[in-house]
Amino acid sequence: MFNYKLYLISRVKIIKQGEKLMNNIMKYIIFSVLTAIVLIPWSLNVAYAYETAPRISDREIIESLVELKQGQKNMHQSFNQRFEDMNQRFEDINQSFNQRFESMQNLMLALFGSAMAFVLGMLGYIIWDRKTAQQPFKRRLYNLENEFVEVEEQLEMKNPSGPMIARLVASFKQLAETDEKVAAILKTYSLL
Repeated sequence: MFNYKLYLISRVKIIKQGEKLMNNIMKYIIFSVLTAIVLIPWSLNVAYAYETAPRISDREIIESLVELKQGQKNMHQSFNQRFEDMNQRFEDINQSFNQRFESMQNLMLALFGSAMAFVLGMLGYIIWDRKTAQQPFKRRLYNLENEFVEVEEQLEMKNPSGPMIARLVASFKQLAETDEKVAAILKTYSLL
């Protein structure tokens, strides 16, 4: 069976909830309308808050344009003067750098030249020292060669019958065969 009482109670609850919802919606609508009523006039006052400017004559416009043109000329001249000053500064800096590089280049050239002079001086000293150190040896070698030639000539090394010492020893050996004193002397010196 269908219970009308429950059905009616549930319908009443739904209607009450709908009424509550409508009351809340109405509150929001009323709040929105009141806010709009307050804000619209305020915003209109802000929008219309300007002064009307007095009419400017053509003469005043021309005078202000002339002043603007003169100000632009002055500004253009001041910018040109500043650019010229900047260019002059850059040129001065460039010249100072060029002078520094040139002085550094001259310094490096002088140091390189002095180093080369030192090296050449050392080579000259070494060559001179070797020559002076070799001169006594050369003189001594020359003297030894001369003495050797003299000794060779005295000993008759190039004689076809043999050197003089060999001939002397051979003659003493012949003499030792007949003389015993000479044989004893030659034996003491291991010549016999």
